[in-house]
This record gives sequence, C-alpha cells and structure tokens, in this order.
Amino acid sequence: MVSLAAWRRKALARRTEARLAEVVYNQSTGQGKRGEALVEAGVITQLVRGTGVKGAAAVAKQMQRAAKAALGTVSVADWVWAWVRTEQKKNRLTCAIQRAAPGGAGIPSWRGENSELDEWTAYVTLVRRAVERRLTGNRRLARGKVEEVRQATKGAQLVKRYGTDLLRVALWQLTYEAAVTIDQIETSATVGGQWQDPAWWGGLADAASELAGPVGKVASVVLAWVAARTGSQGSTYVVHWCSGIGAGARRAVREAGMRTIEVDCNRRLLHRSAADSAKVAVVDLAKVAGGWWREAIAVATATKVQDQVAHIGGPPCATFAHSDASNRRGEHSHYNKRDHQAVVKGVRTRPPAHPIGSKHGDEAREADYLAWTMVTMMMSWGRPWMLENPVGYLQFRPYMTVAKIVRTRRRIDYCAYWSDEEANEAAIHKPTYIWTGLRNWKMKGRTGNGRCGWDQGPDCGWEHISLEKVKNPRLRNRHPQSLIAEFLQAAADSGAFANA
Repeated sequence: MVSLAAWRRKALARRTEARLAEVVYNQSTGQGKRGEALVEAGVITQLVRGTGVKGAAAVAKQMQRAAKAALGTVSVADWVWAWVRTEQKKNRLTCAIQRAAPGGAGIPSWRGENSELDEWTAYVTLVRRAVERRLTGNRRLARGKVEEVRQATKGAQLVKRYGTDLLRVALWQLTYEAAVTIDQIETSATVGGQWQDPAWWGGLADAASELAGPVGKVASVVLAWVAARTGSQGSTYVVHWCSGIGAGARRAVREAGMRTIEVDCNRRLLHRSAADSAKVAVVDLAKVAGGWWREAIAVATATKVQDQVAHIGGPPCATFAHSDASNRRGEHSHYNKRDHQAVVKGVRTRPPAHPIGSKHGDEAREADYLAWTMVTMMMSWGRPWMLENPVGYLQFRPYMTVAKIVRTRRRIDYCAYWSDEEANEAAIHKPTYIWTGLRNWKMKGRTGNGRCGWDQGPDCGWEHISLEKVKNPRLRNRHPQSLIAEFLQAAADSGAFANA
C-alpha cells in the first residue's frame, strides 16, 4: 500500500513534469513528419540551467524542490534529460540534441530522431491523437468528424506519397487496438463496402509496397471478422463475457446441451475452461470496438457468429462495488476510483474520480466502457442476454439510467440460488442486479422469487458468510449454476433456441 507521503511526492513530480512540458512545448517551432513537436536544442540546455526561456527559472526551482523531495539524489539535469528521452520514445517530441544516458560509459548515446518508431506506427499515432480529441459517447467517432481527422493528418508524409486511403487503414487498426468505433467505416457511400473485398486491400498494399506488412496485418484482421459473420458450423454456443473462472455458468450450459465460449483478458482465469468442454477466447475487450466483439471472439475460437445463441455478461465490478466508497484515508479520497460526491439532477452518478492516465481513473473508465458496451451491444444483437453485477453503483451511471435499460433490471440474491454443494463451500448472500432481455423470465430460485427475505419473506435457509471472509476467487466470483440454468430455460421457453 502506498503511503500518503509517497503519494504526495509522486503527485509533486507529476505536477512538475506538467509545468516542464508546458514550457518546452510552448517553445515548439513546428511539427515533424510524425506529428511530433520540433524543439530547438538550446531550449533544453537553457531549461537545465534555469535561464533564457520564459518560465525556465520557475520550473527549475520547482524541479529542485521536487528532485529533493521525490527523486532522492537525482539532479535536475538528469531529470530533464530523462523526461526528454521519454517524450521522444513516445513520439511527442523531436530535438536535434545528443547526450549520454545517465550512467556513463557503456551506455549508448541517443538522438532526437527516435529510430524506435517506424513511419507507419508514427502515422497511426498521429491519427489516434486526432481521433481521441473528437470521440463522443462510448468511444465513438461520429461520421462528420472523420473529415476533421482527415484534414488534421493530411500533412503526414505517408499520405502525401500514397493518398488518403491510408487513413482508412489506420482507422481500422484503431478499431482493434484502441476500441474506437468509426461510424463512417461501414456507412460511407464513397467506400461502398470495398473494405470487405480482399482485392481492395491487395491493391492498396501493392500501391504502397513499403507498407505491405502493416496493411496486410490490418487486412487479415478485418477480413477474418467479415468471414466470421457468414455461415454456420452447426454448433450452439453461449458466450460468457468477462467470464473469469466461470465454473457455474459453464456447467449449466453443458447440462443444457450447449457449449460455452468464455471471454476474458486474463488467460490464467481460463485455465480450467478448455478441460471442461468450453471454448476459450483470450481477448482484451477494452481494446476492441464494441460492434466487432462477436466477430473478434469468433475468430479467436475458430467459430461463427451465427452459432452464438445467447450472451451472459459480467463487467468488472471492483469500481462499482460499495466498498469503493470506503477506500479513504482520513480526508483523502485518492484511493477511491469513483467520485462519490458528484451529483447530477439530484443523483450521485459516481463518475471516475481521477484524470485520464492515472491508474485508478483508467480502471474506472475501462469498467464504464465494458459495462456500457456490453449492455448496448447485447440489446442490439437480438439474442437472449443477461448482464449481472453486484448491487452497487453501476445502476447509477448515466448510461444505465436510460429508460429502455432500466426496464430490463431485476433484483435477486445469489443465496436464493445456491445448490447444497455450492452453499456448503460458501453461502454468500451477494445481492445482485440482473439486466435481461427475457420478459418471460420469472425469477424463482429456491425461495420462489429469487430473493432472500429473512423475516420479510421466504428465507433461503443458508447461514450467510461475509464476502470479505471468502478468499478463494473461484468462490467469490462464481455464478450460481441454477441461476444460469433458469436463464437458459426461460430463453428456451421463449423459442429463442428453436432454430439453433
């Protein structure tokens, strides 16, 4: 656990680097071929000395204080050089300057040209920056904004040599590397579905022969997605999104005569799945545009989208849990992942509490993206679906308060669904919300209404154990087998599997 003093030292260092960046980039003389800022060598030299450049003296003093407090024995000069090197590695800065890396002999010197990044990677980085500034909603780039991105990136040397078709290739790459949904990719009349034709990709690779490798890689991903949309293998799969260990769901699906596709970014959590007749898709959904999730996992498991007959989702609940509000140290809330004081129209919406780029802030934003995309995509796919999350803060997020989503929400207690075997291992109460598109599904469990009423209704009959006392992740995160079986039975009764 990070101490408060250590956190303050790191915060001071971050603020100091932000001021350093402001001074340096204000002295930029233009933009390089990769979109990076061009800075004269003298600017860096003057910053090291704390003279000459406007604001250099103030930054130097702050760096001296921060270096002493946060960085131990490192000098201001070494700090500046290290920062410049980091910015160049990230392709943000080019400076025609050379200095041996800290440590002296035996460590090679480095220059501002940044040979680590090739021209295509630099171009995609430039496009990504232009796209990120124009994203709206659920990481979606509106059709009208694509032309703005085109104008912002047309100065790149690759575009001048090979034309603006390269922009479309870069946008496709962002759909599986940055989870960006580009409206115009599928709807543009100017493209007319050319991206589905291998010949179009081949022609583009031939025209830009030096980019045949990057273009071919993007083409292989896109064309594999397209191929996964057509045909059927005659099998039936229930997709379990963010499944974790997923044992309860896997057994219920198997007993219903189907197989599970378990999707998670952590391979270690899926180590038992393949041995239990389940397909495994190790896919980081936070990097894939939601409209292509089904295709991505179909490719990963060598199956077809048409064979996915139902969907079960469980977005990461750590940032939505009630426990997040208690992650405080006195008056300091920097351990909270969400802001529990923010109020919109009388409702505490629990937005991320930290800025983009921070560990806790990015974790909360990723959970929002997964939950939002999961529920909206499931509702649009036309297959039976359910999404579960422990009673907490997810239901207060703005995207979950839309009327059509609120109407799908039910409240249950997991203890009302545990079998004798499951309850003997750990009879966790676990109040949970279920969102589902099955209107005919009447929650029952062992109590008749899916709830544990104690003295107000049917009791589940188990002696509850606190979730905090259960250390085994398999027991903490599992779904009751009878809950999934009840969902699948309701789907079958609705006729959803009639043609499967």
